[in-house]
Amino acid sequence: MDNPKELKVFRYNEAASITSLDPVFVKSQSENWICTQLNAGLVQLDTLLKVQPMVAKNWEIDDSGKRYTFYLREDVYFHPWKNNPKRKVLAEDVVYSFERLMDPATASPGTWVFSDKIDSIGAFEAIDSFVFQIKLKTAFPPLLGMLSMPYCYIIPKEASQHYGKDFRSHPVGCGPFQFQRWEENVGIVLTQFKDYFEQDDQGNSLPYLDAINISINPNKAAAFMDFAAGKLDFFNEIEPGLKDEILTPYGNLTKNYQSKYQLKAAPFLNTEFLMFNMESDNPILQNPAIRKAINYGINRDNIVNNVRNGLGTVGENGFVPPSLLSRKTSGFQYNPSKAKLLIESSNVDISEPIQLGITTDYLDMALFIKRDLELLGFNIKIEVHPGSFLRQLRNEKGIDFYRGSWIADYPDAENYLACFYGQNHYPKGPNYSRYINSNFDDWYEEAMSISDESRRQFIMQQMDSILLVDPPFVILYYDKSLRITKPEIEGLWSYPNNMLQLKYVRKK
Repeated sequence: MDNPKELKVFRYNEAASITSLDPVFVKSQSENWICTQLNAGLVQLDTLLKVQPMVAKNWEIDDSGKRYTFYLREDVYFHPWKNNPKRKVLAEDVVYSFERLMDPATASPGTWVFSDKIDSIGAFEAIDSFVFQIKLKTAFPPLLGMLSMPYCYIIPKEASQHYGKDFRSHPVGCGPFQFQRWEENVGIVLTQFKDYFEQDDQGNSLPYLDAINISINPNKAAAFMDFAAGKLDFFNEIEPGLKDEILTPYGNLTKNYQSKYQLKAAPFLNTEFLMFNMESDNPILQNPAIRKAINYGINRDNIVNNVRNGLGTVGENGFVPPSLLSRKTSGFQYNPSKAKLLIESSNVDISEPIQLGITTDYLDMALFIKRDLELLGFNIKIEVHPGSFLRQLRNEKGIDFYRGSWIADYPDAENYLACFYGQNHYPKGPNYSRYINSNFDDWYEEAMSISDESRRQFIMQQMDSILLVDPPFVILYYDKSLRITKPEIEGLWSYPNNMLQLKYVRKK
């Protein structure tokens, strides 16, 4: 630290405010990104969202699919904190971290990870110092992927209990970087943890960077100016007013920026959609032929290219993003002639108003949708609401259809298909459309009872196809993440869940 000019410091900005660095309270991508640098879990995901070892070097799943045994590495250490030296991560730390997550007194928003899957007593057990076991009530095939989430990061009991509620601002983990300081609404500094356990393929210790400096500035335009001035190494949040200057309609950098920066646009597990209220009093939307006509009648290419500047893949298929579910048949390609035939054959009067609920940042997109549908004879009334009120209308069946998005909590198609399972009918779960189909429910229940991945893929393809026969949605596009970096940044890989992983990054 004697010669700061030689330090490799990675700098980026967060536009969203940071409320906690305690992993059990992560509620946003911004907090997720920072907690990922500070912490480690039993497992992690690679760039293809395949589960890989992390603190657990390997694991076993018994034949029932209900008992998972994890064998921990013996060279993983927690960061030193205050006057406490580093110490090894033990199986009892995993027990403490998971029980703390599930403790009602903690009041974590992540209790859903285990809440309906485990018994309240004896679900987590340290078999010995480096062997940890989870016991489920019933098999749940997506569990391993879920264990990579921040809610399941491993923390030391003594630090958590020492700081109490202040652990949010004094985090201690076992990740590649350790906490240095946080000036709220200004910035956060993390420094390299020199005793981090992972190495690269050549046996070099990770991470390569000496430090991470995160500024907090809600003004995205000003943050981009800082990036253009060389003060930041990475940028990913483009203001709508700047997007046409930076990106072409097809998602490439414009001439002014091509020679200066690298752009990485990659599939992101976020489906953007219009969701119908299947229990709406509006008779127009009760007819499946009309819902299909709306699907055929929207030109999604115009939305992706003119509103999103190429940042997305046209959503002609089902609710699950393509990277999680392969498909042999296509869904709804833009076909206004077919839409008109469906409307004519339905004998439904489509001249009555239909309410489309949106938030203000999606008005441009809604105007494209309104124009396309009114060319078919629909009468679309755009209603702009604050996000909280739109969610209330959705929950209370107070809107005909609305624009929404679903970002994967964990990398499994089940996370998307659960939104249409009958037993998840709101308020029990995320089935906000109130979709009910007994065949779909039967397939869903079978998919949750087996571990054979090829069979699960087949079953989920069947579920996906059912949703296209009687669509409760219009898929607009499957999102892409955008990352713009300086040429001297290497190893900033893209992940379909838009994770930021800086332990592999080099700065020339």
